[in-house]
Amino acid sequence: MVNQIRIKMRIIILLLLLFLNIQCKTKILNYQGIIVDKNNIPLNNLTIEGRDHSNIKVTTDNNGFFKLKAKNNFIETFLYIKREGKKIDSIQIIRTHPEYGVKFYFVDNRKDTLFIKK
Repeated sequence: MVNQIRIKMRIIILLLLLFLNIQCKTKILNYQGIIVDKNNIPLNNLTIEGRDHSNIKVTTDNNGFFKLKAKNNFIETFLYIKREGKKIDSIQIIRTHPEYGVKFYFVDNRKDTLFIKK
């Protein structure tokens, strides 16, 4: 019984170390993507900012495209989308799943799109 608990603890520690190792190797330069409405029309003049670093902001262009420079050595977990200063939506950047591992969205050269209902 005690040995089984020790084995489970070792497995948990190894998985935690593996996850931390993956996180340390991930370097994100930019958050980017396209924001459109439910009719697939690009939304311009929306403000995109990080949840944890709201001082770094960018505005979507006429094609709904945004490219926000990432802060060094930090991975945002969410980006907020604002219209006229009010938050209208958010983007989850990093997702974890016990079976599928860690996935990143709206980073570097991925071609991700957020659909916003008006």
